[in-house]
Amino acid sequence: MNTIIQCVICHTPFEPRRRNGIAIAKACPACMPLVRSAKLKLKLAKAKITPKMRRDATYDSMPLPKLMALAQAVFNTFIRNRDAINGTHFYCPTCNTTKVIDRTSYHACHCYPAGKYSALRFNELNVYGGCSSCNKFKHGTSYIYNDWVRKKIGRKAYKQLLATQREWDIQRHRWDKPDLIDIIEKYKILNKQYNERFQ
Repeated sequence: MNTIIQCVICHTPFEPRRRNGIAIAKACPACMPLVRSAKLKLKLAKAKITPKMRRDATYDSMPLPKLMALAQAVFNTFIRNRDAINGTHFYCPTCNTTKVIDRTSYHACHCYPAGKYSALRFNELNVYGGCSSCNKFKHGTSYIYNDWVRKKIGRKAYKQLLATQREWDIQRHRWDKPDLIDIIEKYKILNKQYNERFQ
């Protein structure tokens, strides 16, 4: 009987394709384009990211809300690093402008908001860099931003993203401590690699 597992990248629950009863995909359909990317494979290999990552003992004593806030901060930093242009500029798809990075103007913008669609909170296909004014005051002008995301990731991946959004539209995904600690450890390593590149 098929069982639901969590995507190794975005941690979204999904039912994997199986061959002879064995799961042949450990990433959800929305994340498969990233898994196939040689660049991501190399990045994950260098980071030595495994399901049994070493965990900092201090995380175990942290309450869930603080872990969530830390995971969000580390993930958002990864998004800003990933989408930065040469480490100094960023492009905002909503206002179609390239700007200089500073501490307050550069945000990680969710296509589907994390507050409503918790399952997509840490989905890399759902979050991209953008300017703070568009993210805060225009809410990304969602129809412009969503259309840009659809073109960027392709129709198939966007349909999977949309399916996940609809799946969790009714019920709220609840993140637990082990999931959040994995996310923190994973993106701390990737952020460290980014910082080493631009030192």
